[in-house]
Amino acid sequence: LPIYNRSLEIILVSDHGNGFFKPIDVPFEAYLAKKGWNLTHPISKPSDYGFFVPEILGFGCFYLFEDQARNFSLAMAQVPHVHSVFYEGQNGLIRVVSRDGEAEINVDEKNDSVFYKVISGKDVFKQDELFKNGPLRKDDYFLKTLYETYPNFAWRVWEGFNKNSQIRPPVLVNPEYGYVFGNKALRLLTDVMGFNSSH
Repeated sequence: LPIYNRSLEIILVSDHGNGFFKPIDVPFEAYLAKKGWNLTHPISKPSDYGFFVPEILGFGCFYLFEDQARNFSLAMAQVPHVHSVFYEGQNGLIRVVSRDGEAEINVDEKNDSVFYKVISGKDVFKQDELFKNGPLRKDDYFLKTLYETYPNFAWRVWEGFNKNSQIRPPVLVNPEYGYVFGNKALRLLTDVMGFNSSH
């Protein structure tokens, strides 16, 4: 460009992760019911959980008794087409659960740094190696993961719990690519209109 006298790299970032595909709903209700979890409102028992989605989203927020977050996450991680599940563990650390392993996210907001490590099993995000020398600054982590399958995921998960929710969910769920947590009424409308995407 004449203004800069050199070529520029322009990076467009969507914080919603828009994907243009025909989304398929994660079949969590039937699977969790077989494991003793009840989708209900209001929540009154340890085995109860709540779920509401306003549109067609590439993540799910689940509400339940805080002390059941780990048990629910372990069950949810086994649901077909769920990639990973997140809940807050001890000392504000975020636990990452998948059917293949567990990991931990530690964000130090004061020092603007993030640390991610595998606790057991496989690293489903394939980013553990980035932290072999310790925590990364937020901006450095963003740039190092810019072209990864899950860019900036650890920081964004932390923001999901601490910045982006008016009513903080005990559990966040990430589906496999192509699968979503969808509003049934909106799904009918989008099918009729022929829209193929997730928000």
